[in-house]
Amino acid sequence: MTTHHQTVGKQFDSQANEYLTSQVHSQGPDLAFAKELIEQHHKEIKSAIDIGCGAGHLSYALAPLIDNVTATDSSSAMLDIVKEQAQSKSFINLDIKQCRAEEIAQNFSDIDLICSRYSAHHWTDFNSAIEQIGNAVRTGGYVLIIDIEGEINKIVDTHLQTIEYLRDASHVRNRDQNEWRHALETSGFTIEKYKSWPTRLQFDTWVNRMNTAEDKVDILRQLQLDANQEVKRALSIEKDGSFSPQTGLYWAKKQ
Repeated sequence: MTTHHQTVGKQFDSQANEYLTSQVHSQGPDLAFAKELIEQHHKEIKSAIDIGCGAGHLSYALAPLIDNVTATDSSSAMLDIVKEQAQSKSFINLDIKQCRAEEIAQNFSDIDLICSRYSAHHWTDFNSAIEQIGNAVRTGGYVLIIDIEGEINKIVDTHLQTIEYLRDASHVRNRDQNEWRHALETSGFTIEKYKSWPTRLQFDTWVNRMNTAEDKVDILRQLQLDANQEVKRALSIEKDGSFSPQTGLYWAKKQ
């Protein structure tokens, strides 16, 4: 029987290079705003952990601004890419470590900044991961979360979660704004900044990046065609199946 942890490895180890070249992951207004926030607080932040770093795009943005950055991921193939890229970019302050979000406090403590970009929807135990982050960040430190958000409208959210899972079996759940705010505040954080942007996911690129099986691609296309107008409008579903969910960014301080 395959565990979720094994499913994540199977999904991402084979597709690591796709995430290195992905425009969605390598650029975007969320990444630019994250850099602005770090620049504004650079005197307070000397150490940072990037949880679920993937191909490392957030880590590469942090490395020129922070003394010590550690990129963590459960996928060894992703970490191999980050190691190679760090060397090619001469980021001698960028290290790697294989671990899951739920293990962060077992490996790190008194960190100035813990961040995660497009990873949280894969966390097996969301509440445990947030608690671990709260334990690993020093008092007065920060957390930066960037992820595709779930929809508060549950009809729309059901559609979003379904197509996410069909496309990627390692998907657990996109959390909506209310869930994120509650989780962060419960773990001792005060949200200081929040922004969101529509993120257009071009259908063919989206499924190819995860090497989604052809039979599931057919189901995904049918689901998009059959979606009601409420869903199509909320997710900006296009004729070819491309759509635009919201990416949310949360910047919060540990009290």
